[in-house]
Amino acid sequence: MGPASLYVEIGSGDITLHATETTETEVHVDGRDADSVTVEQRGEQIVVIGPPRRGGLFGGSSELTVSVTMPLDSDVATKV
Repeated sequence: MGPASLYVEIGSGDITLHATETTETEVHVDGRDADSVTVEQRGEQIVVIGPPRRGGLFGGSSELTVSVTMPLDSDVATKV
C-alpha cells in the first residue's frame, strides 16, 4: 500500500504525525476518553474521530493524544 489519506477530528488534544518509509498506517490514541474514539478505514481514507466536546462548567476535559505513523507523501486533514 502506498501513501495514506488521513482525517483526524478531536475535540481537544495533541496530534503527532510521523511520516516514514513504511507501507502501513498505525494510529495510537491515549487519554481519558480514548475508548470513545472511532478509528476506521473508509475506502482509501483512515478516519480518527473523537467524542463530541462536553460543554458546561463541569463537563470535564476529554483531552486526547493521537500519534500516527504513516507512509511518506500521505495526505492529512485535521479538525481540532
